Amino acid sequence: MGILSRFLRRGAQSNSPKARRRQRYPFRPLVEPLEIRLTPHANVVLDAEHLAVFGKPEADGSITGGLVPDVALTYKSMASGPWSASTTWQYLGSDPTASPIPGPGANVLVSANTTVTVDTATAAVRTVRDDGVLNFDPSQDTALKVDTLIVEPQGTFQVTMQ
Repeated sequence: MGILSRFLRRGAQSNSPKARRRQRYPFRPLVEPLEIRLTPHANVVLDAEHLAVFGKPEADGSITGGLVPDVALTYKSMASGPWSASTTWQYLGSDPTASPIPGPGANVLVSANTTVTVDTATAAVRTVRDDGVLNFDPSQDTALKVDTLIVEPQGTFQVTMQ
């Protein structure tokens, strides 16, 4: 068989219906590629954003900076219990007439190792930082009125329904 006949045969093969289908429908993988995921602290911008929201933990356990720094707190949970109980909270301000329960405009911390259960409709507080467990009593009509809610990485925010 000569070179010319081989060339013509290959040309005829490339015009076959199968070859034309391959040209029209290029190979596509059956598995779709996964999207690119960013890992926390992948770059300087993400680090700055994280610090702006959560603040910086200090060696003594306090938080500086962020949306709810320790210096801005007016109430913190001292023991586990319902939101409406005065034994759950410690007032951190200097006003002797302040309510023992977080009221309008309060900056609230749910401390680590405590569980606070919202058991009523709360007053409109300014901020809540959840370092512990904040949950809702499913047997009560509850509402947490808050402008800014931050759940720290070690915190838990739990809503259950009956």
